[in-house]
Amino acid sequence: MFDWEEMKLRIGFRKFPDDYTTGMKWEAEMELPKGKDIFMYRETEGIYVVIDFKKFYFLDLALARFVQICALAGNTKAPILSHSDASKLVRIFKEDLEKWDLAMNKLLKEMPDRERIRTQLWELSGYSTILHNFMNQE
Repeated sequence: MFDWEEMKLRIGFRKFPDDYTTGMKWEAEMELPKGKDIFMYRETEGIYVVIDFKKFYFLDLALARFVQICALAGNTKAPILSHSDASKLVRIFKEDLEKWDLAMNKLLKEMPDRERIRTQLWELSGYSTILHNFMNQE
């Protein structure tokens, strides 16, 4: 039998944003609805993060991406961070996604059903949606 919990520990998944904001200061949090259809787009006046038809307006791309990741991770609150902190956390989280995917591929290298197991691990991590919706954004 496959030990999912041990595999998740070996990969080193961290909780977003809690494990990333430790030691950072912010003055407010924004409430986010739980949603399934979450995306971000730009217009000339700013950036919008949309969660099931509810729009959130931002002037700062880094903060918009941070909030989008919070929503994709299923959080109902997002701390409002400075541009530099939001930018740093988005970059670190994207690096972690890549690192976790590499670790997964390495750990599953010899398994016959590795793609199915990899997909299940991403789903168990809670970051499957982020991997598919966030990694290709620039």
